[in-house]
Amino acid sequence: MIKYAATHPGRLGDALYSLPFLRYLYGCNGWEFDFLSSEYCLPLKELFEYQPFINSFQISKDYVLDNWGCGGQPWYVPIPNEQQYNQTFQL
Repeated sequence: MIKYAATHPGRLGDALYSLPFLRYLYGCNGWEFDFLSSEYCLPLKELFEYQPFINSFQISKDYVLDNWGCGGQPWYVPIPNEQQYNQTFQL
């Protein structure tokens, strides 16, 4: 089974801006995503899981937000069992 992951480290508004891109990929290719983020984005869980192109909303327990300079830093969200995904989009 082909699986895709998308990540976003923080800032609620910025995370919301990732939805149109994921919706576009879903519309063009039928791709569905597991979305991983920091605990900061936990309030978005229900909204994201309501989307037909989001399989699950997960909090990366290994991610530690250092600062907000130029967006959430570090920008890379660790993905547990990353090898299970065919492609990952770090947004």
